[in-house]
Amino acid sequence: MASPAIADSTCVCECCGSTFAPRRRGNKDSNRCCSRACGFEVLRRDRQAASEQRTALIQAQRHAARQHVCLNCNVAFEAQPSAKYCSPHCSGQHHDKMRKGPKPERSCGECQRLFTAEYGDKRRAFCSDTCKARHHKRAAKGKERARDYGDAAPASINPIRIMERDGWRCHICGGDAPRELRGTFAAEAPEIDHVIPLSRGGRHIESNVACAHRRCNIEKGDGLTRDDAHPARRWVHR
Repeated sequence: MASPAIADSTCVCECCGSTFAPRRRGNKDSNRCCSRACGFEVLRRDRQAASEQRTALIQAQRHAARQHVCLNCNVAFEAQPSAKYCSPHCSGQHHDKMRKGPKPERSCGECQRLFTAEYGDKRRAFCSDTCKARHHKRAAKGKERARDYGDAAPASINPIRIMERDGWRCHICGGDAPRELRGTFAAEAPEIDHVIPLSRGGRHIESNVACAHRRCNIEKGDGLTRDDAHPARRWVHR
């Protein structure tokens, strides 16, 4: 049985353009077409339009990703997304400039001495193999010691970076810890101290280590507070 039409109102079919009486239905698309055949045709057109829109968007994104500026001659060109040069000639010229031009200086991750890495060795973080071996040996030793105290996932800590972070000042007494005394047995020599000792459950992570004098570190020992420190030590917690 056909639905009763609403008097004094007509609808225009979006497919064939003919007029028809609107239907009493809650569906928002019920009055778009005059028949099921026209409804399927409109649905097909809508899906095709959405597909064409998605295709155009993807093509625009791909086209934008293929737009580059040559690193050598600064000319705009279109190529695959990973391209950096507009031609093999520009690529060769740019690499020749990099080989012959001045190399930027960088700071050694162990001794902090400025050095210039060889061309092509961009990942080099140490001035020599000696500093590299010394750094990794110290980091491995600290992690091994932390594991002995029960830290299952100790971090690889660079002592120089920690001391640079703390401004080469002892976090216990607040005094200067001269950089030139690093690695010596002087009382003011800078060392890495665990704020919460490993023996008290502290972690071997950057947030739990700080710069400290060798003397202050020895006096602190495994103490957490002033009252908790060993009676033979004269450490004042600050």
